[in-house]
Amino acid sequence: MKALLFLISFILLSTITLLGQKYVKEIDSLNRELSHAHGSTKVKVLDQLVDKCFSANKNKEMYSFLEEMHKLSNALDIKEGLFKTYFYLGLVSFNIEWKPSKAVKHLNQALNTGYTYKIEDPETYSAIYNNLGLIYKNLYHFDSALHFYKRASKVNQAYQLNKRNITLLQNMSRICYSMGDINLAINYAEECLNESIKTNEKELMCTGYKTMAEFLYYTNSPEMGLEYCQKAHELSVEVYGEFHSNTASTFNLLFKLHHNLGNYHESLMYANREYYCLKQIYGTPVHPKLAGALLSLGRCHYKLNNYDSALYFYKNALKSEELISTSKSTMKLNIYNKLAECQLANNDLFASMSFLKLAEKLKDGTIGQKSEIRKIYGDLYFKSGNYVKSLNEYKKAILIRLGKSPSDTFSYPLASQIDDHSRGLLLMHNIAMVCEILYRQNGRQNDLEQSFKAYQICDTLVNTFRYNFQNDNDKIVFNKASVEVYNGAIRVAYLMGKIGDQRKYQELAFLFAEKAKSNLLYQSIVKRNAMQYSLLPDSVLNYENEIKHKVTSYIAKINKEPEEAKKRVLKGLLFEARREYEKFQHALEGAFPNYYKLKYSNKFLTISEIQERLAGETILEFVLTDELIYVFLVKKNNFKVLEFARPKKLDFWIDKLRSSILAKDYMEYQEMAYQLYKSLFEPVELFLTKENYVIIVPDGKLWHLNFDLLLRRIEEGKAFYSLDYLINDYTISYANSANHLFLNNGRTKANVKKRCLAFSYSNDSLETSPVDFWVLRDFKHDLPGTREEIRSISKLLSGKYYFGSLASEANFKKESHGYSILHLALHGEVSDEDPLYSKLKFSPAIGDTTEDGYLNIYEIYNINLNSEMTVLSACNTGYGKLERGEGLMSLGRAFQYAGVNSLLLSNWGIPDEVAPPIMYDFYRYLKQGMNKSEAIRAAKLNYLKTAGIYKSAPFYWGSFVVIGDPSPLEIEGPEINYWLYFVIIISAFSLVLWGANNFRKRVEF
Repeated sequence: MKALLFLISFILLSTITLLGQKYVKEIDSLNRELSHAHGSTKVKVLDQLVDKCFSANKNKEMYSFLEEMHKLSNALDIKEGLFKTYFYLGLVSFNIEWKPSKAVKHLNQALNTGYTYKIEDPETYSAIYNNLGLIYKNLYHFDSALHFYKRASKVNQAYQLNKRNITLLQNMSRICYSMGDINLAINYAEECLNESIKTNEKELMCTGYKTMAEFLYYTNSPEMGLEYCQKAHELSVEVYGEFHSNTASTFNLLFKLHHNLGNYHESLMYANREYYCLKQIYGTPVHPKLAGALLSLGRCHYKLNNYDSALYFYKNALKSEELISTSKSTMKLNIYNKLAECQLANNDLFASMSFLKLAEKLKDGTIGQKSEIRKIYGDLYFKSGNYVKSLNEYKKAILIRLGKSPSDTFSYPLASQIDDHSRGLLLMHNIAMVCEILYRQNGRQNDLEQSFKAYQICDTLVNTFRYNFQNDNDKIVFNKASVEVYNGAIRVAYLMGKIGDQRKYQELAFLFAEKAKSNLLYQSIVKRNAMQYSLLPDSVLNYENEIKHKVTSYIAKINKEPEEAKKRVLKGLLFEARREYEKFQHALEGAFPNYYKLKYSNKFLTISEIQERLAGETILEFVLTDELIYVFLVKKNNFKVLEFARPKKLDFWIDKLRSSILAKDYMEYQEMAYQLYKSLFEPVELFLTKENYVIIVPDGKLWHLNFDLLLRRIEEGKAFYSLDYLINDYTISYANSANHLFLNNGRTKANVKKRCLAFSYSNDSLETSPVDFWVLRDFKHDLPGTREEIRSISKLLSGKYYFGSLASEANFKKESHGYSILHLALHGEVSDEDPLYSKLKFSPAIGDTTEDGYLNIYEIYNINLNSEMTVLSACNTGYGKLERGEGLMSLGRAFQYAGVNSLLLSNWGIPDEVAPPIMYDFYRYLKQGMNKSEAIRAAKLNYLKTAGIYKSAPFYWGSFVVIGDPSPLEIEGPEINYWLYFVIIISAFSLVLWGANNFRKRVEF
């Protein structure tokens, strides 16, 4: 399918663009004018023809006109013509032939001619300086590049050439990033975009959007960069067409952004399109301008483990680059590095070493490229088992990045000294891992200490880097990468605790475990608290809600819109709305310092601070590494760290346990539940007492495991209800992390009714009115399962119930912020491919054109909820995609994101007749003062006592779990309807009077 789409995309490439049509008409008109022009007039017409043909990629015609212009200007001694001729020769040498030295020579000839003969042509002077800057930037002579950019800027300011500043700002942003000045780079990028939008000219807006996309790529925000790049690409195709160098550059950027996200098949598609586009422009498969595209193709195949294909493209990139006769090729150095890396992956260590030696011989190269040579040497020695040499090479790579000589004595840098946090993090992690291996080999304490020191620097880099991301998907990608770092840090801290201050290093290991869990959710709750508690004006909060509503409404419209043309318009509006929100966030941080301080507070609770907040609970925080399991056990007066082997079949057992529960497979269930008990719970049970209240912080696949269903022993012949479940002895709930558990402690929620808002799904179109619980509890007719479930709880609570067509998405959004309990008996649909599109299904509303009846996760994220607890009793609301470093991306998690403190979720669907008694008992026990975990446990056990042999399998009762704050809940009891009682009393009194009156009349008669 991908191949077919790719083929179709190229069939469509022949479409003539708006600008292409314009150029064709202008060139035809100028050709007619040229046929009867003479002397200096002819030179001016040739000047315009060269300019138009160059812009339209009509290289053959352009060369012909340029040669004629050069000869005529020389023959007639027309200095203005020579001035422009040298300028065009410089452009051709740089952009088409890729001969930088020749380009510089021609552009300097143009400058000398212009200055000598005092030619007034500010636009051309500006272009000459800008192109000289570009050439030197591509040659990595950044100081020279900046010098010429500044000269171009002076010309633009003097002659008010404001539009020319847009390209200049783009180049200034690029050069500032290359020189390490990130803040100045983003300022130039934002100014470039803002100025381009003001012009409302598509060519310039394309430059603005591309500049922002480039900056976001360089600063590792690829998901957000894709939005800007896609906009730039659409404008480029519309303005220049598919076969243009500008469009090729957007293909290249799309390749890079997808590559950074790990979307290697998509990045390969864009690399192919870039290569095809440039091949059409330059008319040959081997050309200096194609070297970058060939390198990109090699990188894609390398990541897809197609090493032979990668080597083929790398070698062709080298052939293309060698057409330039210079020993200072930074591109060539890059290619040698990639060839060395690929040969190493292909286990050809000798070939890898050969390419590294060739790279070392090159005279030029950036600090990053030279550092990369040492890093690949380190990888090579690591693979060959020479860990001492490997460590030395990684240290040299760091020294080079710090601007030092690789022969200098290595000392651990401050994290703030490492400018490229991404590469610096990789190198420091490598150093930490090698030092740990050396410690395990020789037992030298110094190696372990060096490893721990390296991990501490990694931790600081992660903390700094994490806040650079604006887009949630970019944060998730980074969090996945940081998990490996923190798992290593936990492992080394645990080892340090064996030889040093045990409590100190075990506490640090626990801190690393906390930092590796649910960071996106943690940041979202911190940000929400900052909005709520930094005393922002209502107008600011309302404005934020308006923008968020715009974003979600555009996403919903895009999902429903079948026409591609209308979709493109909506995507443009969505892009602008998201950009508006980014600007709003930046402005907010600047205008309200207290909000900024609260939003970026990076304080994690210590073990002592957590213990102060505990009563009789025990926290069991799990960390799964490739080979080991760590459990952090935290009690009021006790703290332990346990380490034991991770069973190779752990993930398989968890999957089989779930499938056996759903299939009600008696023997397989017992085998899996027992194996998991032995592997995960038995090692910690020594430190627990029966009736302990246990809060489990899962990791990885453990999110798919209901611990209360584990079995202490296999007991053939016993009924399901009499098996030795952990629920018999322990109250168990779950938390995203220990810090999440206490994040809202001491925070007062907005004042909401201590009542329940309930919704149940129905696909009938019956128009109803919302029902108060006091009416529902006296309803005598039989009800479908979900309605019966809510009727059962209405006997205990006060609240309001929506069903039928009024149980709509719109009514939920309108009412949900005003209740302390939300009870949603709705169907959940889980999307593993994209968790943002998992959804709750509401009843279809009659005549509703604004909502589609599906409440997606991305919509829940943008709702402000004040409820203390949300109950999602329908199927799969606690199930979802696992993201490393984030946990379970379930529907329930979205409600936490929206502000809900605690959740009762269902991990699979259960029969309609089972849910009502369990839900009734849950609320009954809550009302008696139990906390949420105790209440659901008591409800499950109560069900087991009465279920009987055929309905006692865990499938029927084991689905529900509590996540988040388990504390008791204040609930209003059933309201007494005083008006109803008043009407009854008056009616009764009237009957008595009527009866007495009739009796008198009979007596008188």
